[in-house]
Amino acid sequence: MPLKKEAATSSVILFFCFQPEGNHLLQQARKNIALNKTVLMSGGALIGNSFIEAVGNDAKGMYFIGPVRHAGPGVDQMDAVYEKNMGRRHPSVII
Repeated sequence: MPLKKEAATSSVILFFCFQPEGNHLLQQARKNIALNKTVLMSGGALIGNSFIEAVGNDAKGMYFIGPVRHAGPGVDQMDAVYEKNMGRRHPSVII
C-alpha cells in the first residue's frame, strides 16, 4: 500500500501493523521528502529486534507505543531458557 500524498499534510502518522507491512510503510515514508518532518509512531507489534534489524537507521526518530520490558532474575531465567531452546534471543520485549 503506497503512502498517498494526503499523508504529507499530517504532522503525525500512526500505523498499527506487523512485519513486513510496517517495514514497507516506514521505508516508504523515509523516501518521501514531503514526510521529512512528520512524526512516525507505531504500536507494540513493531517493538522488537527483528524490526530494527530489518529497517536499520530508518527507525531512528520513530516513536513506539507498547509495553516496557520487565527485568529481574525471573526474566533472565526465561530469556536463557528461550535462547537455549530456540538458538537465538527472544525477538520481542514482550515475554
